[in-house]
Amino acid sequence: EEEEEEEDFDDDMDVFEVMTRRMANIDLSQFPMEEEDDDRMDVEDDEDDEEEEDAMDETRKYESRKKRYKNEIDQLTAEIQEMQPNMKALEQYKKLQIKHKDGSTDAKRIRKDVQNAWNRVEQLKSDRSRKLQECFKIISKNIKRIYAELTKSRQYKTG
Repeated sequence: EEEEEEEDFDDDMDVFEVMTRRMANIDLSQFPMEEEDDDRMDVEDDEDDEEEEDAMDETRKYESRKKRYKNEIDQLTAEIQEMQPNMKALEQYKKLQIKHKDGSTDAKRIRKDVQNAWNRVEQLKSDRSRKLQECFKIISKNIKRIYAELTKSRQYKTG
């Protein structure tokens, strides 16, 4: 029976609809009335009248209990229906949590990509500076010799 109830429940259905389906299957007439004592003996007509009155009292008690149960079911159904918007909010919250988690994952990936790009830029700057220094050293070594050759004259034989 529980499996049937679980099959009735679908994620797309609201709680009110599920409760309505479940309550439709409840037959309140199935509630047992108070049992009569089998030891009683029907001897006189007065006892028959008393039994009829007792039976009517039991029927009234039964109807009273039935009415009380129905009222309780209606009250609980109303409470469940009031909770329905909150359950939708919970579903929306869960969806937002998933989006946030996905967004956080994307943000971490993007931060990593940005850091890698920054590291690459720094590496390129370092390589450029190093190569510039190497060129400067080569030029610096040869500039004295070239200057000396260019400025050589009679007065200054070495330049």
